[in-house]
Amino acid sequence: MGFLHTVIDDHSRFAYVEMHSDERSQTAIAVLRRAGACFARLGVQVERVLSDNGSAYRWHA
Repeated sequence: MGFLHTVIDDHSRFAYVEMHSDERSQTAIAVLRRAGACFARLGVQVERVLSDNGSAYRWHA
């Protein structure tokens, strides 16, 4: 089974998607970094991240 990690620019609606076999936080962080690099190549500056609060995207202090 695969999990789609999707990052969408709210202004342009450009979507960056990767499929992985897990939803671990390490995977989510790597996807966000690669998505940020992809957006930067397109001239899009990431200002903030909004998530669905899935376990891979939550910070536990």
